[in-house]
Amino acid sequence: MHRPSAKQALLLVVSGIFLPWPWVRLFGLWVVYDTPLVKLGYSLGLSGPAVTWISLSLFAFLSAVLCTVPLWLLTTRSFHISAVVFCTAFLLAFLISSIVSGQGVSYLASFTTLWLFVLFFGLCVLLISWLRHAPRA
Repeated sequence: MHRPSAKQALLLVVSGIFLPWPWVRLFGLWVVYDTPLVKLGYSLGLSGPAVTWISLSLFAFLSAVLCTVPLWLLTTRSFHISAVVFCTAFLLAFLISSIVSGQGVSYLASFTTLWLFVLFFGLCVLLISWLRHAPRA
């Protein structure tokens, strides 16, 4: 396993720290404009919590894919370490923000979409590494 270069590591940390702000803005837009998805869920007879979980999961999955694919394309040799550095910086930005704002760490535990993003990001990393090392037929 290769380590990322100093430039790559710096870029990963900086992007991991600054990406949460546009991510939260996109999440706000998602919540406002996912009305057709919510209407579809209700028309299928799903309950309110189920529709909410589906919508949040879809946002978390799409944003995880949008973060994982460029990371994979830019850091193919040090992909796993780069993914850990990026995800740690991403979470650290939320942790520092919640502590500075006085809400504390308990605020992070209630932010379900963040943890869904981390889960799907990890799954995307595993899927890419599995596909990359799959035997060729």
